Amino acid sequence: MTRRILWFALPFLAVALVHLIAAAVQAQTLAAVTQALLMPTLALVLLAPHPDAAGNGWWPRTRLFALVALFFSFLGDLLPRFFDGDLSFAVLIGCFFFAQLAWIAALYPRLRHSIVVVQRWRLVLYAVLAIIVLVLCLPAAGALAPLVIVYAVALTAMAILATGWGSFGTVGGLLFLVSDALIAIFTFRPEFDPGQPARSLLIMTTYIAAQFLLVLAVRQFSEKARQPVVGRGIAGV
Repeated sequence: MTRRILWFALPFLAVALVHLIAAAVQAQTLAAVTQALLMPTLALVLLAPHPDAAGNGWWPRTRLFALVALFFSFLGDLLPRFFDGDLSFAVLIGCFFFAQLAWIAALYPRLRHSIVVVQRWRLVLYAVLAIIVLVLCLPAAGALAPLVIVYAVALTAMAILATGWGSFGTVGGLLFLVSDALIAIFTFRPEFDPGQPARSLLIMTTYIAAQFLLVLAVRQFSEKARQPVVGRGIAGV
């Protein structure tokens, strides 16, 4: 991460730190406010001036879809608290499902550098992780089971595509998998729920790190990579 990008990341890092402290001491109002500010401040990193935009024809497209992903993530951070029970969880899944679709579109240009093409045996690891979470959660998911399955597929696809974006992308995708797996397991298998504040800290630490690393990954390759990309991406954009 360059010094210039670090300056744009400081608001996000400050909000993230305050949020985690608020979660640790269970200051619920402060935690709710700072959670809602996470994605808007992270968007500043994507909106930071791009020194080589003319040399990366795919950067505007990638940035646009990444911003859309952060927008739906923002909705996922904000809206569920206004609903109760299964509806709250459905709203959460719905918002982050569209966030995952947007991340898939953003990450697609480096498909041929991902484990879809290189080291395909690693696909098995991602599939096994997703299946384990589904096996644990589906028996208790009830009417939400179809939503959980569809979301798990989208989330796993995003994490797989993220492997094409270097170590930041790979770790970011995996942490997103872990964060959402924890939400599902703690929701549908309460015997595994460690209670507060551990629950929030585990979920939010992995989530914050995941989003930050994915954003850094697309910035890193937009500024350094000059390799040709596959096709024109999703929907011919």
